[in-house]
Amino acid sequence: MTHVRHILQQAPDHYPALELQARLYLQNGEAALARRELQALLKRFPERARALYQLLGDLELEAGRWAEALRCYRESSRREDDLEVKRKQEIWLQELALFPEFEVLQGQPAERGKSPVSEARRFEAVGRISRVATSLGLENLIGLLDDENLRLARQAWQALRRLTRQELAFSKEAWSSWWNKEGRQAFLRE
Repeated sequence: MTHVRHILQQAPDHYPALELQARLYLQNGEAALARRELQALLKRFPERARALYQLLGDLELEAGRWAEALRCYRESSRREDDLEVKRKQEIWLQELALFPEFEVLQGQPAERGKSPVSEARRFEAVGRISRVATSLGLENLIGLLDDENLRLARQAWQALRRLTRQELAFSKEAWSSWWNKEGRQAFLRE
């Protein structure tokens, strides 16, 4: 950090040093300082907005602030010129939008301090995950195939069949085997 401060004393508008300073704040657990620094950089260097929004998204994701992270990543993606990179970012954004649903399925309250997850909320999470085929979504659905709630497990199985167009048995082992042998690679290529 001393080296960065020295550079900034000599050249206060040296963007790489300013960005590095924000990254160092983040690494040192000083999220509020990093957030403030990145937001100031957005105003000073609007031409660097894509990278800065990406960093802000990382910061918000680390803090567990999904909605804000998603907003930042979308802003970054909106500014991306490379269509292939943009397509991959959009797939990742779809998964990120589902993170609260993944937490619900893992039995964690979607928000800190909330009561345990209800069965109705778990069904709702499966419904949301079932709308789009993403790697993490499919892995979570496969994980539900041996759930003690048979209706929930069947909903996950039906979603897997529809999303993957695979006609596999109602068996976590069968789906896990398919996913590990060919499914994961097929979805990573898309």
